Parts: sequence; C-alpha cells; structure tokens
Amino acid sequence: MPRLSESSKIERRERIIAAARRCFLNKGFSNTSMADIVAESGMSPGSIYSHFDGKASIMRGTAEHIFGATLKDLTDMETETGDPLALSEVARLLIETLFSIDFGPLLLQFVAESTVNSEVHEVAQENIRRGRTLLAGVLEPWSEMKVSQGADPDDVVADPSRLANVLMLLFHGLLIRTAVDTDADRDQLIEDALKLIP
Repeated sequence: MPRLSESSKIERRERIIAAARRCFLNKGFSNTSMADIVAESGMSPGSIYSHFDGKASIMRGTAEHIFGATLKDLTDMETETGDPLALSEVARLLIETLFSIDFGPLLLQFVAESTVNSEVHEVAQENIRRGRTLLAGVLEPWSEMKVSQGADPDDVVADPSRLANVLMLLFHGLLIRTAVDTDADRDQLIEDALKLIP
C-alpha cells in the first residue's frame, strides 16, 4: 500500500475532525461513538485510528485545528497593519472566528464532559493553557505599548497573561450564553461586550 503524502495526511485528519464535529453537534460528545465518526467520515476504522486513538484525541485535534486557524488570522492581521494589534481588534477577530465555526455548542459539551471524564478534563486544561499562552503572546506588544504610554505596570493591561485570562472569560461567556440562549441577539451581545474593551 502506498504511503500517504503529508498533504493527504492533513486532508484526512481535517476530514475526520470535520466529521467528528458534526457528530458532536448532532449527538453530543458522550453520545457519539467512534463508529458514528467512522460512518460520518466515510473512512475506514483503521484509517481513523491511524490518525487518532479515540474521541478525546479527536477533540485535541479539533482544538489544534481551531488554534491554527485563529493564529493564522491573528498573524495575517498583524502583518497587514505592522503595528501591535489593539486589544479590541484581537477580541473582535477571535469572537468572529469562534462564532464562524459554531464553537459555542462544542465548548459547552466539552466543558460539561470535562467535569466527569478525566481524559477530556486533561485536554480541556491543556487547551486553556495553550489558548492563554497564545493570546498572551499576541497581546504582549500591546501591553508593552500601554506601559510605555503610562499605564500602571501593576494594572491588568500591563500583564498579557492576566489580560488573556480576562478575554478568555469573556469569550467563554459569550459562546456558552449564545449556545444556550438561542433567542439572544448575538450580534448585540458581541457589540456590547466589545464596547467594554479598550
């Protein structure tokens, strides 16, 4: 059997992740079996298990996929402007990216599952740390600029890690609220939340 090219491996992983996300959205994480993902992807079990060792591994791959897309968006935006991205620009871009991939319902499921499933809990903690580190790295030039303009060095705006935590709380709150309250005016909630961010 011929070896897969790197681009074919990436395409297959993305196909598996997309199939798993559809299953998780339709049936929930705990009600989705690997057989469901096999059926949804149209791939063989062996092919799926050659890329992932189970649902938690697929969830980890889903998070990596989301981080990759988000980092690319942030990097592209930073390259376009040449200046440190403003906190409000970072927040808007991340919110738009996370809503565009319908991340709220998935986040809600993963958070709930992480309270009863130690493997999912470990993946969730890993993703929170990774997200905070990524976001802090993006916010660091803005924080440094604010301090050079006279911001109090002990203030939250001067500490990219603390700032990343606050933004993540905002994102999680918006995503979970709109996943549960489907009648909410999502656009208005987003605009109101963004008005609080300098």
